[in-house]
Amino acid sequence: MSAPGGAAGDELESEIVPPPADTEDPPSEPALDTVPVSADTDSLAGDAPGASDSVAMPPPDVLIPAGTRISVLSDEDISTADYSVDDPVIATVWEDVAGVDGAILIPAGTRMLGRVLASVGSGGAGEAPVLEIAFETLSSWTWERPVEGTVAEALVVLDPAGDFERRRAEGRRAAVTMVPAKIMAGSLIVVELRAPVLVPPAVVLPDSVMRGDTVALPADTAALYSG
Repeated sequence: MSAPGGAAGDELESEIVPPPADTEDPPSEPALDTVPVSADTDSLAGDAPGASDSVAMPPPDVLIPAGTRISVLSDEDISTADYSVDDPVIATVWEDVAGVDGAILIPAGTRMLGRVLASVGSGGAGEAPVLEIAFETLSSWTWERPVEGTVAEALVVLDPAGDFERRRAEGRRAAVTMVPAKIMAGSLIVVELRAPVLVPPAVVLPDSVMRGDTVALPADTAALYSG
C-alpha cells in the first residue's frame, strides 16, 4: 500500500533544483612583485630638479704674474717707535689691479696683510731710518692667498717733533737722540709681487672702499724722506 499522495510528493521532489554553483573565481589581488613598472617612472625621475643637470663647477683661478705692482694705503701710522720686528701690518688696495686684457685681477678694497722686517729710527743728521715691511697675505671677502710682496715705493718721514728736538740738541752740542720715522696712515705704498699667485676671479663690490685724498706732505719733507 502506497503512502497517500506518494506520486505527488515524488513530483515535488523532482522539481526542487539546487542553485547552480558559481563557477567564476573571485578576483584576486595582484602580487606585488608582478606589478609592472610604469613607463612614466623614468620620465618623472628625469623631471626631478638636478637629476639630469651636471654640478656647476666654480670658474678657474686667474694668474697674477710676478712683478705685478699693487697700490695700497696703510690703515694706520706705521712708526719705528711703535712697531717692532714681526709686528703685523694691514693695508688696503687703493685701486683695481687689471690684467693685460683689462680684466680686474684684484679689486680695490682687498686687504694686504704683512709684518715688519726692520724698524730703526734715524740716529743722526743725514742717517736714514730703516722701516722694512713684507706683505704675505692677500685677503678678499671670501678667500685668502699667500703672497710674496715687497715694498717698492713708500714715503717714510721722520717724526717732526723728534726731528726738531734733535736739531736743537745738535745746535747745543748735546747728545743726539734717536728720531722715530713712520709711514703715515693713508699714505701710498706700492707693493711688488716677487712670485706669481693664483686667485679666484674678482668679485667687485660697489663702494667697496672709500676713495679719498692721500696724505699731503710738504714738498721738501717728501723729497728728503721718500723711499
